[in-house]
Amino acid sequence: ELKGSKGVAAFREMATNHPVVGSMLFAVKMMMRQVPWDVKPANALDPAAIEGAEFVSSCLDDMSHTWDDALVEILSMLTYGWAFLETTYKQRMGPGDDPTRRSKYRDGRFGWRKIALRGQESLQGWQFDDNGGLRAMVQWAPPDYRQRVIPIERGLLFRPTFEKQNPEGVSPLRTAYTSYYYSKHFMRIWGIGIERDLNGIPVAWVPPEMLGSNAPSEMSANLAAIKKIVTQIRNDEQAGLVFPMAYNDAGQKKYDLTLMSTGGKRNFDLVAAMSYLDSKIAQTVLADLILLGHGETGSYALSESKMDLFSQALDAWPDSIASVFNRYAIPRLFAINGMPEESMPTLTHGKVAKMPLERLSAFVQAMASSGAAIFPSPDLEAHLLREAGLPVPQADCSEIGKSAVTDTSTAIREALDEFNRAIGDAA
Repeated sequence: ELKGSKGVAAFREMATNHPVVGSMLFAVKMMMRQVPWDVKPANALDPAAIEGAEFVSSCLDDMSHTWDDALVEILSMLTYGWAFLETTYKQRMGPGDDPTRRSKYRDGRFGWRKIALRGQESLQGWQFDDNGGLRAMVQWAPPDYRQRVIPIERGLLFRPTFEKQNPEGVSPLRTAYTSYYYSKHFMRIWGIGIERDLNGIPVAWVPPEMLGSNAPSEMSANLAAIKKIVTQIRNDEQAGLVFPMAYNDAGQKKYDLTLMSTGGKRNFDLVAAMSYLDSKIAQTVLADLILLGHGETGSYALSESKMDLFSQALDAWPDSIASVFNRYAIPRLFAINGMPEESMPTLTHGKVAKMPLERLSAFVQAMASSGAAIFPSPDLEAHLLREAGLPVPQADCSEIGKSAVTDTSTAIREALDEFNRAIGDAA
């Protein structure tokens, strides 16, 4: 049920129709979108490496869609277990009408035009080479629904986790499916039960001869019609019923329809069962903190510890996204532009969740009271400001920090001047 097109349909239904699954995925995606991303040069002192990092950053900012849009499509892997995005390129020839050349830049280099998702529901299959390596994705895509083969050299395959080199990966919703299955059916039974409790169970009384195995065809047809009435009767604005007024020799009705009330309290509480299943669904990705205050109770310390564990678990997914870009997307971009590999940067990211300011303040106070020299360090100062979500000034706040930066910059300039003089003497 969870393989191929059936699995795609099942996971799509879970993500779009179940409130707990939907809120869980919403929380994960919103937290992931707040992660800061940066392009780090291979060597901070090498001008070519710095230029390479600036080029990749400009490519991420020069696509026909934003990086956030691409990230949202990548995060569809959390629903289906995989996301295949095709990379298309353009020559950067400045503003214009041609989308294959339109760009903010006019340097003639090739940059990313799109990093676009190829819908999971369009998957028809995969192609593998003789050694079991993935060669291409085969899709049956709208609007013309023709078979298209996208080679892996033009694609980026993202998976939250995988096993046995399966390109379809393993969805985080996989372990929630059993709970979702029962929760879905319990919800339907619960709705039917409420309706029956409010309206009663319809009971049709018919002559005994209609129920016999030897009943004439006319009676059998009438019995089938009455059964249809009983199973489809609803107490709504179109409610109405027509029954024959017929009596037997004793003066009793041959036909009648009554509503039988149901019993009292049930042996099983469906609401409690569904709440239990919902908590199990949220626990599959450690997101049960979203249920605190909605049936679940817990202290502030418990919610804080759950949030920490949830954030640490989410940190692994930006790592997998960055690794795909660093291993495939950026090297291909450098190769198509004939740029050297040694100047190739890496895509990096920050943490999913920041440390709470109360704990950060307590940590700083504890360090300061123990005699640690914190604020003379401009790097530590900048880090604390970033952790608190505050702007980092271009100039350091303390005079000691200013002098430290000045001394470092002077030393770097002197070293570079000495290096240039040595190169000139050698020439």
